[in-house]
Amino acid sequence: MDADARRIRELERGFRRDGLPNLIVDLSATEDTFTRAIPFLTLVFVVEVMNALDVNAGWANLLLGLGGAVVLFGGFGLLNVVRGRRFLSIPQRVSLSWLCS
Repeated sequence: MDADARRIRELERGFRRDGLPNLIVDLSATEDTFTRAIPFLTLVFVVEVMNALDVNAGWANLLLGLGGAVVLFGGFGLLNVVRGRRFLSIPQRVSLSWLCS
């Protein structure tokens, strides 16, 4: 690796560390930003579903929450399988279908 490429990597690492990834020339939101956000967005979804459940409402409400989780993970997994990846693998590129699901 020559000195210029090493310097560019060093600068890009500094941009990421300082919260300025948009200054990186070859940055792609679908490959660099949203893929890192998937675990956090999944956690937010799970917390929102748990917040919507009424513990005092009985088994029906619990089963509806469980059904929602099955639909989420099933859709996520089926989309992976259709694209030729493992069932619960995190995608390398986040397209519109991932953002809308």
